[in-house]
Amino acid sequence: MTRDRFFMIRSAIHVVNDTDVTAENKANDKLWKVRPVIDKFRETVLKIPRQKEASIDEQMIPFTGHVVFRQFVPRKPNPTGLKNYVLSSKNGLILDFEVYQGKVTTRLPAEINAQLRLGTGGRAVMRLSETCLPGTNLYFDRYFTGLALLEALRAKGISGTGTTMKNRLPNINFKSDAELSAEGRGSCDIKIRDDEKVLALKWVDNKVITLASTRHGAEPFTPARRYSRADREYIQIQMPEIVSQYNLNMGGVDLHNRMLAHYRSYHRTNKWPVRFMEHFLDMACVNSWITYKDDQQARHTPKKDVMDMHFFKMRLSQLLILGVDPSADTKDSDDEQPPRKKLAGRPGNVSLPPREVRIKQALHLPQAMDLSSAPRCRNPGCKARSRIKCLRCQVFLCVSKERNCFIEFHRNG
Repeated sequence: MTRDRFFMIRSAIHVVNDTDVTAENKANDKLWKVRPVIDKFRETVLKIPRQKEASIDEQMIPFTGHVVFRQFVPRKPNPTGLKNYVLSSKNGLILDFEVYQGKVTTRLPAEINAQLRLGTGGRAVMRLSETCLPGTNLYFDRYFTGLALLEALRAKGISGTGTTMKNRLPNINFKSDAELSAEGRGSCDIKIRDDEKVLALKWVDNKVITLASTRHGAEPFTPARRYSRADREYIQIQMPEIVSQYNLNMGGVDLHNRMLAHYRSYHRTNKWPVRFMEHFLDMACVNSWITYKDDQQARHTPKKDVMDMHFFKMRLSQLLILGVDPSADTKDSDDEQPPRKKLAGRPGNVSLPPREVRIKQALHLPQAMDLSSAPRCRNPGCKARSRIKCLRCQVFLCVSKERNCFIEFHRNG
């Protein structure tokens, strides 16, 4: 496919018929152009079994074009784009999400909003916690954390832990940052509410951080290895339980974003629906790869036999292009597939087809080629040479009395 044809097809991609969407829906839903993509992906991720620990964070969909709800979030790898609130497991698996459309994104009923007095971040956490089971431990950063949010989550049977800003913990007389820093790294100041339901803590590491939790306390303290510039050596400091649990369970969204960035489907475009759909396709690929990797680990598959993310995405692309359903019984399917395009170079310079295509009984016919030199047989483990080519797979395979690689290649996959 030429570049111009690709851009022409991409410019015509739509997931909804504009004339079928009413003016009221367009006014109430700023994401109506991609709503089927959002609904389908969310329907799928909600089927994933919930874990006891999960984290909530912001995710940026890179986009610098014009759109009403575009955001700028500093200190992000892609600070400009569409903001997405994401609920994730600690291994980077997306469990739920809510795309930011403005202040109306996570609007709560008026009476509940007046009672809780939550900001935009707090309302986002309450919205994402709707799909969490009672007893779940949620972790979030200081953009979300506040006493009102922790109380609202505790009323639902969900605990919350996160870093916070000092102005969100009013009337708590912590030691000053200078006093704590003077006591040395590892020092902390602990405050527990009278009903012993909420703990707030200031702890000194490279700098002073403040945390609040309805789940974890300061004890037990665990040793942590840190580098001291003053002493020019590594030292051991005491880390509270709340900090170690936060470090262990927070960061699933950042991990997912890092895996997205490795092989992002990025094309220059001024149309936000195109960028949005590419991003959600990448999220689906990453979620699928994480699930595949967990399944292989449960089967005790050797690491050398587990596909990395690059090969997994290439394999997925091949199957989609060839129209092969991996879940179907390929041995009973006789649907014809389009012939593979021959690559330039030597006759044997063709990539091996996916296993689903190799064992599919359709158009696998041998043909003797008139070549001056025979290419090497492509059946794994065979080093012989052959002039017999499979018309469907476009690879050369042996057909002899000693070894019939043609049958073995298509039977075993």
